[in-house]
Amino acid sequence: MNPQHTLKRDAIITLTRTAIITSTVMVLSAVAYLVAQSFVAIVEEYPAAAYDYNGCNIATVQISGELLPYDPTNKNEYSYRTISGDAIVKALDADDADTNIKGVILRIDSYGGSPAAASEVEDALKHMSKPTVAYIREEATSAAYIIASRASTTIADKYAGAIGGFDVGSLENKSVTDPQALSRLFVEDVAQNRHITTPAAESLADTPMTADQALKNGLVDQVGGMDAVVDWFTGKIGERAVVCR
Repeated sequence: MNPQHTLKRDAIITLTRTAIITSTVMVLSAVAYLVAQSFVAIVEEYPAAAYDYNGCNIATVQISGELLPYDPTNKNEYSYRTISGDAIVKALDADDADTNIKGVILRIDSYGGSPAAASEVEDALKHMSKPTVAYIREEATSAAYIIASRASTTIADKYAGAIGGFDVGSLENKSVTDPQALSRLFVEDVAQNRHITTPAAESLADTPMTADQALKNGLVDQVGGMDAVVDWFTGKIGERAVVCR
């Protein structure tokens, strides 16, 4: 065979193989991208799907910033951190339905916000079939404390510096016709949730407290960190508690 023809044939074969490999890589990359995008969409729509279980059994719902009744339609509408009652309820419902999850941590660092949103989350907690811990990291005041008071137990970090409190004055410039009425509802909810008398709850309503003060006055059950939270769940669920990351 003519050596020149052989070289041409080999060159054509090499180019063909390169083209096939390149096309295959491009197709696989496109498929991988589409799969990844689909997974991201699922994770964003259903937060519980983001758990890498790997033996974990305790879910976490983050409650930080201002509490709103619903998600903003424009994701850039707020320049500071917020969380909506709708998002919290959706996460709680998903965790309650997840057979891999044995309990839920409400990780709270919020000064409150919408009383209506707090009420919706409170109702969701009432219907939870699994134990819940409100873990207060730095603060849980106003509507955020209403949520914390409804959990199965409430644990505050020793450095938490603002627990409880219902600042009626903060509502006077908003579309609230009777701030005092909301304050009374807050007092009644806390009294019922924390199993204290209404007069006792009323005397505590306007003054945020440190963790130790809140423990002394019955607003939290324990002062401690995540180790205390894990220990509580381990004793409650009858197996080693592992927090999902």
